[in-house]
Amino acid sequence: MDLRGKRVFLSGPMTGIEHYNVVGFALAHAICKERGAIHIFDPTHQWFRESLEGGECKSHEDYMRSCVHELTREDFGRTHEPCAPYYDLLVLLPGWDGSDGSRHERETAVACGIAVATLSEIEKGE
Repeated sequence: MDLRGKRVFLSGPMTGIEHYNVVGFALAHAICKERGAIHIFDPTHQWFRESLEGGECKSHEDYMRSCVHELTREDFGRTHEPCAPYYDLLVLLPGWDGSDGSRHERETAVACGIAVATLSEIEKGE
């Protein structure tokens, strides 16, 4: 799938996975970048930054509020549509369907008119 000029939001399982699945998100980030995405939101960046700074990791609910807020932010200026979403595409990482957070983000994206694809669809060019 061609992602040239697209803004992508990554969603996948984090809870209970070593280092919050940083490796899986890094791979997805690289694939989206290779396909031409111009902006990629990776939720592990926030977790990683906080852990490096010695901060305490937030609760699952805190991270979900932060991610849903980011996913639903509006684009001011790129389009002339009122209330246009900032993100063009939500990309679901493997295991997303077993993650409460990812399922919620998928439902939110669909409700807000944001396209959804799995990482395997991106890789296969579907």
